[in-house]
Amino acid sequence: MDHFYRVKKERKINWKIPLLIGLFSFSLMALIYFVLNSPWLKVKEINIQNPLFGDKEFSFTSLSSKVIELNKWRALLGPDHLIFWLGIDQEKILNSLPYLVDLKIKVDLWRQKLNISFQERKLEGVLCLVYNGQCFAFDKNGVIFKNVPKFEGYLILKVFDENLRAILIGYSLLPEKDWLKNFQEIISEVKESDLKIKEIRIKSFGLREWEIILASGLILKMSFENRPQNLKEIIHRLSQQVDFNQLEYIDFRIPNRLYYK
Repeated sequence: MDHFYRVKKERKINWKIPLLIGLFSFSLMALIYFVLNSPWLKVKEINIQNPLFGDKEFSFTSLSSKVIELNKWRALLGPDHLIFWLGIDQEKILNSLPYLVDLKIKVDLWRQKLNISFQERKLEGVLCLVYNGQCFAFDKNGVIFKNVPKFEGYLILKVFDENLRAILIGYSLLPEKDWLKNFQEIISEVKESDLKIKEIRIKSFGLREWEIILASGLILKMSFENRPQNLKEIIHRLSQQVDFNQLEYIDFRIPNRLYYK
């Protein structure tokens, strides 16, 4: 009798297990269906500030593609779904898009609204490699962010690099932070001295040498490791003592020393 009762009880338990599994599977499928198709989770409004190249559709499509590239599972939802935009690692996306300096994505579930704000890097100058002719745009922070064609003129700062090296998008114009700081501050002081810069030449990383070539043809020889103190004042005083049009170069490479020819 006990054996019969135990067998009967086991049959009841065995019958309930597939039922519970079936109910759980059905509930899960219903939940997935609801998440994928619910009108309450669809994006109704998209607000894009500072669109890339002034094109909102291109901006939305480009960002959506990058999100899917970094998180494949989001492709199941699609960019018109609010959950698609939740929990995104914005810093990771920003790092993968070097032409952006800032990116903000905000999801308003209650209003079913998506807010996207782009901030593109602004062109400060162009770096060209002498050995292969490739040119790259860099911003005010010295970050290289895209390839650009060659150009002529004085409106944009031109930097010609005579070193043999590979340029990586998203990286700094110069290999050392202190070099970049000295580089930027010297250029700023030269501009404030009302001297028109024609171009800049990076001569040798090994020797830490670079040159500023003025529109007049005068060359200012500089060192990445040395920033002349009060450069603007030095240039002003020197211009009163000698005729810059008669000079070939002014050498500022040695600390606390000045040579010209």
